[in-house]
Amino acid sequence: MIADCRSGATVYELGDRFGIERRTVSTILHRHGVPMRRRSLSPDQIDHAVHVYNLG
Repeated sequence: MIADCRSGATVYELGDRFGIERRTVSTILHRHGVPMRRRSLSPDQIDHAVHVYNLG
């Protein structure tokens, strides 16, 4: 699980792969000192969000 996480798998993907909740995945990774990444929006997603926001 740790190796998969470090290879880029998300907690949702790991949860599906191992048949556990994503919160459990997060707890296990935290317990083993694996730093958690926060994924930010891509430039295209930011542009879309700004556009939608401006539309009201």
